[in-house]
Amino acid sequence: MRSVHQSTAREVAFTCIFAAVYALLSLWSLFPVIGAPGKFIALSSVIAPLMGVFLGSKVGLAAASIGGLITSLTGNMGAFGPLSFVPGASAALFSGLIREGRRSEASVLYSVALVAFMFYPNSGPVWTFPPFLWLQVLCLFLVLSPVLPRVKAFLNGHESRRLMFAVAYVALTSTLFSHIVGSLMFEATFNGSFTPGEWGLLWRSLMFVYPIERAIITASSTLIGLPLIKTLNSYTPMQRLNANP
Repeated sequence: MRSVHQSTAREVAFTCIFAAVYALLSLWSLFPVIGAPGKFIALSSVIAPLMGVFLGSKVGLAAASIGGLITSLTGNMGAFGPLSFVPGASAALFSGLIREGRRSEASVLYSVALVAFMFYPNSGPVWTFPPFLWLQVLCLFLVLSPVLPRVKAFLNGHESRRLMFAVAYVALTSTLFSHIVGSLMFEATFNGSFTPGEWGLLWRSLMFVYPIERAIITASSTLIGLPLIKTLNSYTPMQRLNANP
């Protein structure tokens, strides 16, 4: 019973701490959104994939969600109003699933979100501009590949190249999952605002833009996460920091 209470207290503490950090970083702009003047990618988008690595899927999701809601309450609404926290929270959830070695759940979640985005009525890229999906489909193969189960072991190790690969893998797949979720929300919000032809022009204009953005986020997450995880592994295995090892 005591260990259960200790585990719950640890989860609550980590949730509060990382939610506060996430909310703070949401106020800092990392780089401008290409093709959208006045819009910026927040530094929290770099931290979101790492939250799942450090905290696991459940606590990482809670921390990112609470942190995003706190940001909204301060008046910093994103494109989706109070629900603007969802893409970032989805990145933390997905990276946590990978961190925990839950390959089936991660594969199903990514596949369902991608198919829903691809075939969304009126605006889905399958109907309007299929080439837009090139990187998201490529990432699906990464998620389904035999590499995923080995990432958990790499994250617990000390070998620099394997650890760097694992952090980059988690960052790339989770930030692309976040992008799919955000794109799906964008479709649902503005579906009737554009014709299929206009949606096609939009996806065409963004076909090489979102990969650049996701590459910057992946590289930044890797540069930040690699030394932190390596340092923590020198003192305590990473799985001990997770609520769901």
